[in-house]
Amino acid sequence: MHPVETRYVQGTVVMPSADTSEKEDGSQTGKTQGTIWTTWIAPFAVYAMPGIINATLAEKTGLSQDDVEVLLEALWKGTLQRQARGRGMQSPLFLLHVEYHDPFFRLGYLEENIRLSAGNESPTRLSDIVLDLSGLAERLAHHQAQIARVRWWHQPELQVQGDLPGVQGVR
Repeated sequence: MHPVETRYVQGTVVMPSADTSEKEDGSQTGKTQGTIWTTWIAPFAVYAMPGIINATLAEKTGLSQDDVEVLLEALWKGTLQRQARGRGMQSPLFLLHVEYHDPFFRLGYLEENIRLSAGNESPTRLSDIVLDLSGLAERLAHHQAQIARVRWWHQPELQVQGDLPGVQGVR
């Protein structure tokens, strides 16, 4: 959702790169050196990741409202404090759930109505950004007749602009 500054990182791993064995005299055979690695990391990045519950597949599999609640909880908590070498600490910032009266109606591309404002061109931490939901709020209001329910969650530390319709949930 913003320009991302990547960094080139090098490191070493000091561990045998192949099995070693010890001889009777105490010396070792086999490879004992470590390895050198390089990678690119993204110290800070905000991504929009849309998803859809397919009404036809939901009906075929017997998806219940309780299942949807479990799914939403998994989406929110599944990356909470997740650690990944190339992406660092991962945490969900904002989750929007829109239910329609007609399960086959879909607005689509809702993430394009969200804007991210950053104090500098390449933000490096959460306090550098503001999530502007004004365009999303307008689009949802324009289609309110087709919408049965809107729920949304966001990290308390995330600065948010715009008043979304619906209910702000707690996760």
